[in-house]
Amino acid sequence: MYRIACGIVAGLFCLLSVHDAAALSVTKKSMIGVAQAYGFLVSQDAYLDAVAEKFPDMQKDAKIAALEFEVTFPEVKKNIESELDNMGGSEGLRARSIDAKRQIRDAVFSGNFSRSDAQAFIEEVKGRANGNIYSPVLEYMLAVQYAKNPVGEFVDGFKQAYNTKDHAKAHGTRLRMNLPISWAAFDGDRPHIVQKWVSENGDGLNMITLVIKNADGFSPEKHEIESFVESGRIKDALEEGARYISAGTFTIEGIPGFWVMQDVRMERAGMTYMQRMLEYQFFPYGNFVQLTCHAGGVENARGIQAEFEKIAPLCRAVLNSFVLENPDE
Repeated sequence: MYRIACGIVAGLFCLLSVHDAAALSVTKKSMIGVAQAYGFLVSQDAYLDAVAEKFPDMQKDAKIAALEFEVTFPEVKKNIESELDNMGGSEGLRARSIDAKRQIRDAVFSGNFSRSDAQAFIEEVKGRANGNIYSPVLEYMLAVQYAKNPVGEFVDGFKQAYNTKDHAKAHGTRLRMNLPISWAAFDGDRPHIVQKWVSENGDGLNMITLVIKNADGFSPEKHEIESFVESGRIKDALEEGARYISAGTFTIEGIPGFWVMQDVRMERAGMTYMQRMLEYQFFPYGNFVQLTCHAGGVENARGIQAEFEKIAPLCRAVLNSFVLENPDE
């Protein structure tokens, strides 16, 4: 009942003008998504206020629900309002919110809204404090909330699980991993890309990709990996046009691997793009697995390094979530 009601109200918040200063990428999809998240929050506050007014003995319960939600999503409404300001649509949305609040109050004070309805909504808000929020409202709330600290979303438990088991491109590799919820998952459009995830619910410029190839049983020892990196031969393995930055070794699930950071310039449709990439590569059970984090934009665009520095900790967190299963067991 309440999801539908909030969705109707959120539908009032879908007309935005474009502004270039938004923290998130400005697309029609992202503008509508952020506006819907704002409508969701306005609706929730309005319902709680109306419930507390109609049923004074439920004021404490309504307040507790609101506080639990605020603990999970501190200042999220303020952050979304700021994002709407950047997108250029906040003035119209705030005007619409006045009408929306009035409609909600009228609905609560109608004869059809009972005490049990009020209690059910309070319990629903408590559930929302645990992340039980429908898509894409949750994704855009998280994208805005953690725009400056992507790994924070992961650390705070807003994760989606992924499993390569039985995937046609996985070559039998059984790998479980976690990604932040606000990063939208897409099937890989190239032969060896098993899956990719794009920031801002698919609207962003940052991406994580998972590549798996058949390594024909190749399984290098730790000292071989270390020699490959320390000798500098790793630079020869970079694709043409890539600029080497740094490299090192790591171990995951007891399997040695190496990482390399590089800048890659590419041309597409007459435009030149730059990507800073962090790749983790290792060889489990005779296959090749590569996790890559990409931060990019138009060449010479400011902020690519800053974006990369934000997602690098997330990349390490995703890598550390890997759980490998022996395909022979």
